[in-house]
Amino acid sequence: MKRETITEEAYESLFHEEFDEFLVSPVHRNAAEALEIEPKDSFLDIGCGQGELVYLAKKKGCLSLCGIDFLEKAFDIAKQKVPSAKFFTGNAIDIPFPDSSFTKIAGLGVIGYLSPADIPKCFSEISRILKSGGYFLIRTAQPLNIIGTLVLKIKTKGKYRATSHRYHLSLLSHAARACGLETSKTWLSMDAEKKGGWKRIIYFLVFPFFAQRWILFKRI
Repeated sequence: MKRETITEEAYESLFHEEFDEFLVSPVHRNAAEALEIEPKDSFLDIGCGQGELVYLAKKKGCLSLCGIDFLEKAFDIAKQKVPSAKFFTGNAIDIPFPDSSFTKIAGLGVIGYLSPADIPKCFSEISRILKSGGYFLIRTAQPLNIIGTLVLKIKTKGKYRATSHRYHLSLLSHAARACGLETSKTWLSMDAEKKGGWKRIIYFLVFPFFAQRWILFKRI
């Protein structure tokens, strides 16, 4: 993948098949639990897609609900599932909300689609719209080493092509800290949908670069 931020055209090409599907996955449930969303919160999901995480926030009693995504067509299902929420077109480096608007923000798949130059811009915007003491949760792919790249090429018969960036934890934590966001918690997980039981444990130990990195930031 080139080092620029993903364009609207590329985004639609990657995700157009998902625009007609509403699927609350273990990833969404894990995010809702990690953020500890409560009725008193004001919640924003960046890259909300069909609104699955916004839907879960509503089920937890949260009344102030917003979502933004690149393409308006992604909201067709979201507006049906969560009619009380507000959805806007936008991106992670130019977020259309006033300062200190939210107590909890999620951007699960966003960071990997931003260029290195846009990472600080994203964190600056998050810091601006997040209330003091509020939380921002991201989920991103682990950087690949030589073994990881080789395994992927074998699995895809040489057709592997990166569709997102893989940033090191230190780079993200440093960029966030510079914008007033401290790393509150970080952990690794495998996609629960793919493997379970002992196979999941072995896969995690042997191929840690296939795990997903979760980072919970707190607004200082």
